[in-house]
Amino acid sequence: MQKRSVTGLISLLGLSLLLISCGKLSTVLAEPAETSVTDYSVTVAIDKDAQQSDIENQYGGSVLLWHPEEGFAVLGVDSGGNKSLIKTAKLEPNKNRFLAGGELAWINGGVSAWAGGSVSAWAGGSVSAWAGGSVSAWAGGVYIPLPQNTFKWQRMNLEAAQTMAKNLGAGVKVAVIDSGIDLYHPAFKGGLVAQSQMRDYVDGDTNPQEQGRLGIGAYGHGTNVASIVLQVAPKAKILPLRVLRPDGSGDASVVAKAIMYAISQNVKVINLSLGSDVPSAAVSAAVKAATDKGIFVVASSGNGGSLQITYPANEFNQDTNTFGKFSVSVGSVNENDNKSGFSNYGANLEMVALGEVVYGPVPGRRQGAWTGTSMAAPMVSGALALALGESLSVAEAELSHKLKSRSANIYRQDKNLIYEDLLGEGRLDLGAFIAEVMGLD
Repeated sequence: MQKRSVTGLISLLGLSLLLISCGKLSTVLAEPAETSVTDYSVTVAIDKDAQQSDIENQYGGSVLLWHPEEGFAVLGVDSGGNKSLIKTAKLEPNKNRFLAGGELAWINGGVSAWAGGSVSAWAGGSVSAWAGGSVSAWAGGVYIPLPQNTFKWQRMNLEAAQTMAKNLGAGVKVAVIDSGIDLYHPAFKGGLVAQSQMRDYVDGDTNPQEQGRLGIGAYGHGTNVASIVLQVAPKAKILPLRVLRPDGSGDASVVAKAIMYAISQNVKVINLSLGSDVPSAAVSAAVKAATDKGIFVVASSGNGGSLQITYPANEFNQDTNTFGKFSVSVGSVNENDNKSGFSNYGANLEMVALGEVVYGPVPGRRQGAWTGTSMAAPMVSGALALALGESLSVAEAELSHKLKSRSANIYRQDKNLIYEDLLGEGRLDLGAFIAEVMGLD
């Protein structure tokens, strides 16, 4: 039975199942995984001269993140901590705050048990290879790597956008903070950063390979999300950062840690196709550190189908938030521009994209389709990467505004009338956006 609390439903469609074994990538110890995760954390303000041992003694916890240059630290604490100080600093739950399903949060892309058939063999080659030059991703208006996505991409004017933005995202690094990625999949050949830059915060190494089995938990979620970014901006580079366990659960401190690491790796865009039902001071501090440096952070709205956008997307409205012009919240509509039944909505939602039945690679040299606001968010991340690879006629800080102002009007749809002003400014129009920011309109 379909569950509304799961924000992405994978459609397993096709004729055959091809399983090809691959060798294991080299694994380099990066930093220890948080194997004994604390149930609670506290985020505290510190100055550049603060000493880690002093802060730990003061709060009775252990440091999980230490960023004096950004003015904050995150400590893991238990019931034995300094209760009065912890109360002042707002103790908050840490463990399993970001989940693949359930009542707490959504990673926007769980797997549906009802999806019939089987995934089919991947036949599209490297997404990055279909990137201009002598090889084009388009032939007669058809999207060659994944023809099943043709209508969707034409609806959002991707072919026109890629014709104008000839660099196709070259030189732009996008962090995908998620369940990992299928590092072996041919779709990603040439599309990933060097393995030494990757991080797996679950296992504590540089091999963020998806773990699990298809149909269980979040397995394959990050792979699909990363591919959507590359379908829009095929010459961008993906920095995969694994923060979610095979069951789809993740900890707030780990998500914050991944964001801070992405900043250090000079990414231009961070994609967060995950969410929580409660805010996290640690994650907010990390997001602000990113946006203060001009890094775009894109988050999905969640799949409860309710008037309650999940965190952090619910704090991204530029008229009310503290993250400035570099954050974007994204919901989902179908190919007719009607609100997706699962998509959360609200006054803070900024825009929508076509998040239903989006095809991409599936672990094991396969392909399949996922549905969810998780799939809508990387379309916007890809749009930003596509623009950032070009010489722009507007300041980078204006890109998120242009994304929204040049979006397609969805409120002419009768079925959307009851959601007036609750679905953002409109649906992503890649062609109109690129034409505007490149001064070609």
